This record gives sequence, C-alpha cells and structure tokens, in this order.
Amino acid sequence: MTNRALELTFVARLGWGIAGAAWATVFAQALAAGACLLYLKTRCSTLLFARADLRWDRPLLRRAARFSMVSALHMCSLYTGKLLVQGAVNGLGASAVAAFTAATRIEGFANSFGDSGACAMSVFIGQNTGAEERVRVRQGFFTGQKLLGVLGAVMSLLMLAGARPLLIFVLPQDDPSSFPPALGYLRLVACFYLFNFLGSGLAGYFQGRGQMHVPVLGATGHLTLRVVVSFLLTRSIGLPAVALACGLGWISVVIFWWILFCRDQRRYLTVKTGVPV
Repeated sequence: MTNRALELTFVARLGWGIAGAAWATVFAQALAAGACLLYLKTRCSTLLFARADLRWDRPLLRRAARFSMVSALHMCSLYTGKLLVQGAVNGLGASAVAAFTAATRIEGFANSFGDSGACAMSVFIGQNTGAEERVRVRQGFFTGQKLLGVLGAVMSLLMLAGARPLLIFVLPQDDPSSFPPALGYLRLVACFYLFNFLGSGLAGYFQGRGQMHVPVLGATGHLTLRVVVSFLLTRSIGLPAVALACGLGWISVVIFWWILFCRDQRRYLTVKTGVPV
C-alpha cells in the first residue's frame, strides 16, 4: 500500500516518470525494513543479535553459502525466464505489452497467496525434519496441500469472475487494443491456478527438507517450457499463448516434483520404520 501511494505521488502528481516508480519502491522497502526492526526491538528483542553473538562457524557458513547460492540461482533463472517471455510478448506490439503488463500485475497479487503457502510449508517441514518427526512431516504436507488446493481453486474462480473489474483499475475499459487480450490472458491462466498453488506447496516441502536444488530444477524446466511455447505460439494465437505456456509449465513441474516427493518419502519413512513404504 505504501509503495502504491508513493507511486501515485511521485509519478502522477510530481511527474517523475519511471524514476519516480523506482524511488517509490526504494522508500517503501526502507520504511518496511525500519518498521520491522522497530517491532523486533520493542516486542521481540531476543531475536536481535549483538556483537557478542557473532561467532565463526565454518560448517554453518558453508551450509548457509550453499543454500544461498542455490536460492540465488533460482531467482536468476526465474527472472531470466520472465525476461525471455517478455521478449516474446514484445513482438506482438505495444498493445499486447500493455495488456501483458497489466494482467501480470494482477496475477502477481494472486500468486502471493501461493508464495505465502510455500513459506509456511517450508518452515513446518524444516522444523519437523529437524525434530525427526517423519510421520508429522508427511501429515503436515498433505494437510497443507489440501489447504493450498482449496485456496487455488477459490483464487481461480475469483480471477475468472473478477478479471474484468480488476483490469479496470489498471487499463481503460474502452481501449479496443489492450483490454480484450489482457482479459483473455487472465481468464485462461486462471484455469491453471490449482497447479500453481500445489506447485508452491511442493516447492516449500523440498526447501524445508533442505533439498534446495529440486525447486531450482523444477523452476528452470518450467520456465524453459514457458519460453519455448510462448515463442512458438504467440505469432499464431497472440497473448493467450503465454497464458497457455504458463499453465503447461505449472502442470509439468507439479508432475516432476510429485515424482521426486514420492521417492523422497519412500526413503525417508523407510529410515524411520525399517519397512519399505
């Protein structure tokens, strides 16, 4: 909300253009960081560390570096793929670019719920993996997937029904060139949201298990398929090709992660019980 308010001030009122949007993001992030630090200091001071808490731990540093490098690679592949998809959209003209930009802003808001579910899943799985609660890991995962599945279905229905009013906030409804393709994109991509949310839960599972490479492999495969299908089909069917490519990518990565999940669970529970699952 702060970012949006600052963007309206810097861009719409002060006329700073693209630089205004950038400054709004910087100020909003700084304000959020300051608010978090203030909350920690006043309510959860034990979570803050001091100089006396700093210790050199080579094994822990090595593990943190390994995890962070894999996460960085994940983010690099994610945004490289988005950049390549944007290249496919750019070939459709300015109206398609405007439609895609507006639609993906709304899509990003919907995706944030799945991202939150992935974070919650990662924390739960990580805590119970560390506590050697193998059965609880399995039960918690399936409970989380049920919740994410329901949330994904609800979000899909909301986007199908609310695509038009949502787009009115970011695009002029009477624009004959950008509004219809944006509407078509949102309604098509909404049909695949169940797989989006289930995939988020699976990614959270592997992150919690410490298998950081699995989400990277899945995301890279998903983005590769998305880029290839987008470039192959955008010339013939336009912007819906990008939505279709995104949906097919979600389906493929869920299948891939599910196979690896079943293999991991067979090994994981066999160690606990001594009996193959």
